[in-house]
Amino acid sequence: MKLKISLIICLFVSAFAVAQEGPLESLLSVYRVVSEVGADGQAEETLVETEEALPGETLEYVLTYSNNGDQALQGFVIKNRIPENTIYLGESNSSDIASDFLVSIDYGITWEDVPVTRVVTDSTGAERTVVIPPEQYTNVSWQVNGDLAPQEDFELRYRVEIL
Repeated sequence: MKLKISLIICLFVSAFAVAQEGPLESLLSVYRVVSEVGADGQAEETLVETEEALPGETLEYVLTYSNNGDQALQGFVIKNRIPENTIYLGESNSSDIASDFLVSIDYGITWEDVPVTRVVTDSTGAERTVVIPPEQYTNVSWQVNGDLAPQEDFELRYRVEIL
């Protein structure tokens, strides 16, 4: 059963402002991650822009932001929801601008550094710290540090797997 990427994008886009009026312009691109064995026997990944994907496939979201104004922009936060029927793939985030990466496990109510941990009490009454797996992340966020100069841009990336 094919899953239309447009459904994922609708859920995804509803979580942040796209193409707003003003100097900060945003663009969302969705790629299917394709792994192939090269002539040297090594696995090689390629990204294929896509509108459809199947369960079990990996998608990479690429968010491109551009400052089309004539003044530096600062102090902004990019927040995105992990689309339904997908799971976030741990350590797949990247940014080509200085930023702090945070995640939420409660749909954006609270934000935490990775790895997310909790103290739990076992049946004997002993407390221990457990790591919440990335599959339980519901949202991702980047707090951009510093300025985005006029006419400059940056990219944020992360991956999900379709369930």
